[in-house]
This record gives sequence, structure tokens and C-alpha cells, in this order.
Amino acid sequence: MEEKEQEIKLQEQLLREEKEKEKKERINRIIGKIGFVVLIPCVIFIPPIFYWFSLFNKHVPKWFKIAGGIWLLITCSIYYFSQK
Repeated sequence: MEEKEQEIKLQEQLLREEKEKEKKERINRIIGKIGFVVLIPCVIFIPPIFYWFSLFNKHVPKWFKIAGGIWLLITCSIYYFSQK
């Protein structure tokens, strides 16, 4: 009797642990997707926009224009080669 009860308790505990693990994985996936959705515009779209406006402003440091241009080339090349 006691052995069966212990087995049942162990199975219930394993099920609870498995559910908790699945819940944590789901939460991590959701956070990852949200982070990805936020990060993509910040990494891909915002630097070229700043670069474009910096071309028309004389008071922007030259290193910013160079870094923005390089970043634009990198992102465009990644996009171009990922399409093939």
C-alpha cells in the first residue's frame, strides 16, 4: 500500500515539475519573441535612419557617418545574401 502511494506521489511530483518546466519554457519563448520584435527595428531600421539624417547635418561627427554607412552596408549585404 505504502509503495503504491509513494509511486503515485512521485508521479504527481514529476508531472508538476514537468508542467513547471514547460511553463518556464513557454515564458522564455514569449520573452524571446518580444525581445526579437523589439530588437530588429532597433538594430536594422534605426541606425540607417540616423545615418540618412546625419548626411544632411554638418555638425555630425565624421565617425558617426562612417559607422552608419558601414552598418547600412552590413545590414543590406546580410539581407541580400539571405535571399539567395
